[in-house]
Amino acid sequence: MRLLVIAALLLASAAAQIVDTARISGIVHDASGGRIVSAKVMVRHENTEAAVALLSSNEGEYVTPPLPPGDYELKVEAIGFSPFIRHVHLEVAQRALIDAVLNMGAANETMEVRGVAPLLERESSTLSNERTETAVKNLPLNGRNFAELMGLTAGVVDVNTQLTGLLPLASSRGETNYSVNGLRSEENHFLVDGIGNNLNHGALGIIIYPPIDAVQEFRIETSVADARYGYGGGGTVNLVIKSGSSKYHGDIFDFVRNSDLDARNFFDKFKPGFRMNQFGGTFGGPVRPGKNPRTFFFTDYEGTRTNQALTYVSTVPTEAMRNGDFSQVPQRIYDPRSQTPLAGGGFSRCSVSYPG
Repeated sequence: MRLLVIAALLLASAAAQIVDTARISGIVHDASGGRIVSAKVMVRHENTEAAVALLSSNEGEYVTPPLPPGDYELKVEAIGFSPFIRHVHLEVAQRALIDAVLNMGAANETMEVRGVAPLLERESSTLSNERTETAVKNLPLNGRNFAELMGLTAGVVDVNTQLTGLLPLASSRGETNYSVNGLRSEENHFLVDGIGNNLNHGALGIIIYPPIDAVQEFRIETSVADARYGYGGGGTVNLVIKSGSSKYHGDIFDFVRNSDLDARNFFDKFKPGFRMNQFGGTFGGPVRPGKNPRTFFFTDYEGTRTNQALTYVSTVPTEAMRNGDFSQVPQRIYDPRSQTPLAGGGFSRCSVSYPG
């Protein structure tokens, strides 16, 4: 069923508004600040080898088309100047600013930039927090629900407190009830690859909980989100699933929890058994391997198996009560027909019959 839902979302993505892509813009100029016109700008995705070529404008400016998040190589060339190369990781929905400074020199003299400071974003005033693939996989998550990482962002508070898990759907699929800057959790907007992922019932959660190993990254925007997202005024969680690359890659996993290290409940005479397995795997790569593949695929699966015993404390009627003798009950017992208690505080015998 989960694979069918994902397939339906992928088919709908062709008509969906693109809100998960990134973009690079900047100015091409020489060491003295003079802007360079018609410089050749090449942006290449390092995993899929897909490339985009464009020229700088009459003002020396360039803007790339929407790009999927990932690792890129930016190369800028102009006649009479040494090529400029910079390696950059584009985050989901990022508007990166990269100015290229070209130095006079031969074409075989290249200036390559690696490991620089974080990219500036002067085209957006949105306050956001990025969760990278490494953070998603390495941070501890009880139940492997990515949405629990929302609570690490400033201004985000779990609104369930002591009510966590009371709703059956939330108990089995994970909690997503977080207040962003004091707004109701129903105002939050969840997206997967640019497609809306909210349940109609809002606070009950989201539709797809992708396996942690399938998450490339996600961004939570807490303030001044772009109008392109629509929906409510709460937080916007923009998640991107991993994609295939020019090389085959994947992994398998099995996470186990059990009662061996659990403490005994106060009401337990014996510690109840508990065992949970979350297992699955991912796999992706080119559809047709070769020198320049153009079509890629990525699949993922996660299964959960839980065996758990629970201790409940309850009160059951005694043998005397089942025979109609409530003389040991300290509270008053009312006759359901008259609503009048016995003067002594309770019935010694109770026998009620109804016509028919």
